[in-house]
Amino acid sequence: MQRKIKQSRIEINAYQTTNISDNKIKNGDEVKFFITIENKGVIEKDITIEDEIPYGLIVNSIKLKTNEEEKQLNHEMNLLLEHVIIKPNEIIELEINTAVDTNTMIKDKIENYVKIKGVNIYGESNKVSFIIELDKTTDEDNTNTDDNNNGNNNGDNNNNDNNQGTQENNKYNISGTAWIDENANGERESSETKIPNMPIMLINENTKEEFSKTTSEDGNYTFENIKAGKYIIIFQYDTSKYKVTTYQKEGVTEENNSDVINETIDIGNKKIKIAKTKTLELNSNNLENIDAGFIENKKTDLKLDKTINKVTVRNNKGTEVRAYNQTKLAKVEIDGKQIRNSEVTIEYNIAITNNGEVAGYVNEIIDYLPEGLFFNKEINKAWYQNSDGTLSTKVLANQSIAPNETKNITLILTKKMTEENTGTVTNKAKIKDVEINSNGSQADIIISIKTGRIVLYILLSIIITAIIAIGIYFIKRKVL
Repeated sequence: MQRKIKQSRIEINAYQTTNISDNKIKNGDEVKFFITIENKGVIEKDITIEDEIPYGLIVNSIKLKTNEEEKQLNHEMNLLLEHVIIKPNEIIELEINTAVDTNTMIKDKIENYVKIKGVNIYGESNKVSFIIELDKTTDEDNTNTDDNNNGNNNGDNNNNDNNQGTQENNKYNISGTAWIDENANGERESSETKIPNMPIMLINENTKEEFSKTTSEDGNYTFENIKAGKYIIIFQYDTSKYKVTTYQKEGVTEENNSDVINETIDIGNKKIKIAKTKTLELNSNNLENIDAGFIENKKTDLKLDKTINKVTVRNNKGTEVRAYNQTKLAKVEIDGKQIRNSEVTIEYNIAITNNGEVAGYVNEIIDYLPEGLFFNKEINKAWYQNSDGTLSTKVLANQSIAPNETKNITLILTKKMTEENTGTVTNKAKIKDVEINSNGSQADIIISIKTGRIVLYILLSIIITAIIAIGIYFIKRKVL
């Protein structure tokens, strides 16, 4: 079965196969997943490949093969999250090599599928499911042992029942910390930031009894006076900000490691991602340092900067072009005698820079057309005018902007001059729906009447008048 993910001029296919001929697996089996992703469209696309490999499968290796390279991918426990640029007609191949470990099973049936995400694009591959076959020999041995105990140790069992009854009456505490694993090493360090006000739920696996609370301002929590039993703890974290760090990282002490894994659960009609512990045995002592470590998600940080490239003045005297080095303030003077016949053309540059850590997209840029400036569609083919008078372009919508990369767009506007409409013209632009850039960026141009010749004419007039006056004075003296 094959799923198709479509967008205008984009068609990406994702499908999955496995080395298992039937759907039954048992402890120790090697399970391989082969995922093929193909871009049948005509547009290069930045996609994220996501696979939450089911628990019960231990990931040994993940290999990625593109047209340009073949490499081993890092993976955090059972989560694959890889950003890839897939070119038109390119095929990307993934091979995920795992082994079955029934000790980590939380269900008797597991399934795997891959999600493909991008700007205005989302889809899933076909699903591959397996049923877990338990080791019958082990089960029989356990049954015989239980029978022997039942037949030969009735007195002991009665004692155990008494002990269990006493134990169930005891109360214990479960405590820990939620923190940001800032260096992503799976170890809680004293200098790292704690996460306050995170909702937490303690669930008794047998009785389904629930206890809820949130972490304190210092990221800590304590469930007090809890009866003995089997429990799990669920941490409801903000998936837009965080992902779960490595589970019980090898080489890190129990006091400082993270004890949660990712899982998706159903709440109402929604699927939400949570972090949860494995089963906790609470029977004789308090449980401490049941911690949850999270890594901050990498972000796209797009910035818009608007400047002026050049200004062209046309009138009866000819055409004058003034070039600027992407200035935010330009100044133009026009001969007063030509002001009514002048047309000023301003070429703006809009630069979009990605200051973030992952590639991003700009769906739409909005320019707030100033009063008195005119928009010509013929010389701005990538732009269009909205009903509210603003200008928009989606020329970058399908172009990935890599970290530290800048893409530039040109906008050309004109102004027909009169003596009354000189002054400063402010033009603003912004990225639509990007909160961090909500104030946008602006460029200003000052258009004024040239005053140099007027001053010269006045000065010459004063000089000429003075010369005439002096001449008249001398003439009168000679006459008199």
